[in-house]
Amino acid sequence: MKLTSTLTTIVALFTIIAGVFASVTYFARASDLQQVEFRLEQKIQGDNILRIQERIWQLEDRYQGRDCSEWIESDREEYRSLKSQLELLKKEMDMRL
Repeated sequence: MKLTSTLTTIVALFTIIAGVFASVTYFARASDLQQVEFRLEQKIQGDNILRIQERIWQLEDRYQGRDCSEWIESDREEYRSLKSQLELLKKEMDMRL
């Protein structure tokens, strides 16, 4: 009788220890999550910079080196807006690094 209760206690302790160990190794730590979040935000911001830069290049290719004052008004406004957004995103990215 004493042997079975001792074995039951030992098995219960090992089960509890294994459960704690499994939960600690399964769930991510807060520092790991912060690093992943930071890298994801960098990736998203980098993608936004590339998207804006590609649109700027499309507008520049459309007018093939002509002065910005010769562009259609809507394209000129979009170009200026994109340039300011691009500069702002680059500054934000530099500040994060």
